[in-house]
Amino acid sequence: MSGSPANDLEEVGDALRRLNEESLEASVREAWDTVAELDQQRCALLASLTGERLAHNPTLALALLQETLEVTRTLEQRATSARDKLGLAMRNLVQAKRAADTYSTNSATDR
Repeated sequence: MSGSPANDLEEVGDALRRLNEESLEASVREAWDTVAELDQQRCALLASLTGERLAHNPTLALALLQETLEVTRTLEQRATSARDKLGLAMRNLVQAKRAADTYSTNSATDR
């Protein structure tokens, strides 16, 4: 910190903005990775349903359909969770920006 209260608060505001931006970026990466992974699982299960061996085994086909449904539900739940995390990160970023803007305005007025 530089020693001046105004500069110190400005540095804190900058650090908070960077932290929120990094958190948002990490949340986005995590969300996309999760969605991609689950979608690959879903596609693999659906592909296995079309296999020749399933034509003669309705029990196996039903089990794979049920598993596909579970994976799809999990995908939807994780996508919802990721969306909620992104929303929270965005709100935090907006709050940090407002706080920094307010501080900058107040600092300029005090000078």
